[in-house]
Amino acid sequence: MNSIISVEGLAKHFQSFTLGPLEFKQEQGTVVALVGPNGSGKSTFFQLLMNVLQPNVGQIKLFNQNRKDDTIAKQKIGFVGDQMEPFAHLKIKEIASFISHWYPSWNEERYQQLLRRYEINENMTLQRCSKGTQKKFEFVVALAYKPDLLMLDEPSTGLDFISRRKMIEDLQYFLASNDTSVLLATHNLEDIKQIADYICVMDKGKIIQFTEKDELHHNWARLWVPSLPEQFESHPNVLHIDMNPLQIVTNNHELLSRHLSDHGIVISHSSTLALDEIVPYLIRSHSSTKETG
Repeated sequence: MNSIISVEGLAKHFQSFTLGPLEFKQEQGTVVALVGPNGSGKSTFFQLLMNVLQPNVGQIKLFNQNRKDDTIAKQKIGFVGDQMEPFAHLKIKEIASFISHWYPSWNEERYQQLLRRYEINENMTLQRCSKGTQKKFEFVVALAYKPDLLMLDEPSTGLDFISRRKMIEDLQYFLASNDTSVLLATHNLEDIKQIADYICVMDKGKIIQFTEKDELHHNWARLWVPSLPEQFESHPNVLHIDMNPLQIVTNNHELLSRHLSDHGIVISHSSTLALDEIVPYLIRSHSSTKETG
């Protein structure tokens, strides 16, 4: 597969925050979800990829091309990330008319269809629209010129559940085309569950985990046991222990289950962990902490 995004040694320094150094690669035809707490660097990463910010060090390649002239690359990218603010005083139809000249592949019929689908009044100024409507408009514009890559920074923020469902449907339709890709930052687990192939966890400006979504769901579990030998408190696959009732959080269900069985420990019950349960443990384990509660 071809890399649609390739990042090597990327770093950006601010007075009170540093992003990186980052190593990141996304293959064509995949969906990567960026997850992590607020302030972990996801939006800054998008701004660097879109050339809104300049890195202090490192290299970014989009579509296997260096960033010397990114005009052609940007014409292949649909970006949703609050970039419309300079045009907030304009009517939606005026913004769309202006933007359409940047993209040779702009499809006016598709654009008008999406406006109706998301019930956007193009005669309103952007600043008079709700936060949700502004996000919908950004999304509509991004789809109107049929990009090869969508970069979506919290695209469902402020959306009602009907609009959110429509957005997922349109993303699934977008991904049904050959070799289209999505890089998505979101706190909405349903978005990740429905479309993501890979999950990239960020914290404090670092990428701390990059893994297949299905692998996380397969490996991570909570196990209830009647007793636990002391040596398991330092087992590398025991991330957390609760005492009442006795239960273990593990990042390798199958391996730990075998080790427990070898010591005569019978698991009375087990359950898989949701992503919002897994991410905090990933962050804590990256900081080399292990808790007993």
